[in-house]
Amino acid sequence: MVRTKDETCPVSIDEIKEWNYIEDHAFDNKLRLCLESAISAVESYINQVIWPSAYVFESPVPLRALEIPVYPVSSIQVSVGGADLPADRYAWDGHVLRIDGPLGEGQMLVTVQAGNKTLDQDIKSAILLIASELFRNPTDSVKTLPTTSKLLLDPHRNANI
Repeated sequence: MVRTKDETCPVSIDEIKEWNYIEDHAFDNKLRLCLESAISAVESYINQVIWPSAYVFESPVPLRALEIPVYPVSSIQVSVGGADLPADRYAWDGHVLRIDGPLGEGQMLVTVQAGNKTLDQDIKSAILLIASELFRNPTDSVKTLPTTSKLLLDPHRNANI
């Protein structure tokens, strides 16, 4: 599986700068890294894709079923041997992609768009809290997510993945 993130981060550098009362650009690169790491930590904790992304699943031979381990999914495209399958040939039940009818031969590519275009404010706040903690405390002394972040994220955890 290969992941390609959308160009625009769901939380901006300006938002984390405002959150931390930073007015210049001296720390922009460090803040960007902290934001990306915080988003990754949140995605792992709640088992959801926060940063909208395309995932490509490859198989050297066509499959009748494929488990899709990302959530939430906004679209799926399937091709076999370089030819796109019409959408009525496959169904997705929220976890498994199932393909009907003849498949032909060749490599199978499944492209999945996942993630939300907008974030709930509590998820965004948790990301900003975690990124700020990483920014202020760059050593590895933090063993878990900050308590407030967990409280904000717990209602969004997806136990199905």
